[in-house]
Amino acid sequence: QSQIEKIEVEIRLIEQKIEQLLLQIQDLELKIGQKEKEIAHQKEILSELIRTIDRYDQESLIEIILKNDNFSEFLNQVEYTEILQGQVREALTTVKDLKTKLEKEQDELEIKKNASEDYKSQLGAQQQTLTASQVSRGVLLNRTRGQESAYQRMLQNIEVQKRSILGDINRLRQTKSKELARLQALQEKPTSGLASTSWHFYQTDARWAYTTIGFSNSLMTDYGCAVSAVAMVFKYYGLNIDPGRLAKQPIFYYDLIVWPERWESLDLASSKAHGYVDWNRIDREIRNGYPVIVFIRADGRQGGHYVVIHGIDETGRYVVHDPIWGPNIYLNSTRENIALLYNTTTTIDQVIIYH
Repeated sequence: QSQIEKIEVEIRLIEQKIEQLLLQIQDLELKIGQKEKEIAHQKEILSELIRTIDRYDQESLIEIILKNDNFSEFLNQVEYTEILQGQVREALTTVKDLKTKLEKEQDELEIKKNASEDYKSQLGAQQQTLTASQVSRGVLLNRTRGQESAYQRMLQNIEVQKRSILGDINRLRQTKSKELARLQALQEKPTSGLASTSWHFYQTDARWAYTTIGFSNSLMTDYGCAVSAVAMVFKYYGLNIDPGRLAKQPIFYYDLIVWPERWESLDLASSKAHGYVDWNRIDREIRNGYPVIVFIRADGRQGGHYVVIHGIDETGRYVVHDPIWGPNIYLNSTRENIALLYNTTTTIDQVIIYH
């Protein structure tokens, strides 16, 4: 119940932020409209000044002198021309200043609109989380028959699963951003063995990054590599699914890592066990068009990271869709990234295959 109340509070806070941004957007749009009108007005003034000066410029000095009855009137006309030129310079400066302010406000408006869209995505995710949490709470109560001890065992199972996933990759990517950038600049990019990016998903995608997995407090952005890997494989086979929706399916109500035995037309075609990895079978599966989910363990640590191997390039290297580092990169690149972040070596010790 406390989690549901927490989500409801978060929803109200996000709604307040969206309302504040909408007011700021309306204010900026009003200011921009005023600036555009002012620029148009200044341009009209400028055009009239230029036309007036142009009329004077068409008269020669002799014509001006002859047109005026005395020298004083001639000087007045010369002075008036100089005043007009000064007004032109002022009008030009005003237009330039207004354009600069307008561009700044337009940039600010774009930032506010993007922020508003991000908050709307978060709001949608939280509302989905709230609905799923309300449903999953009922499922859990029914599954445990209201017994606190059984309920606590389920929560402990989730905590054990959390430790098996490297949930702090995003934090370490920031704290070690310079070292990681240097490493990635040296990493090769595959030119063969590539797959469509239409079925690649980032677990950090704003549409579901802050969606919790099942009934846990664990966010997709931190612990969603397994969910994202499964969603990628299902999407590859043509199923209408994404990580956000998959994370809220009943199978994830009390688990962070689930390998369904069957999903629509697909069947699990491998063991779920950690340990021995048959690389010959991985090669056969890939060459037959079946993507393979693998677990990259950070040696010496409890956790690891899931990616989807989908291709073998012309040099024999594996190409993967990675829910953190992106589509069509080498498996070794992901392993190098993890090794750098955790100052360790890596091992592949689990294979998940669907047909």
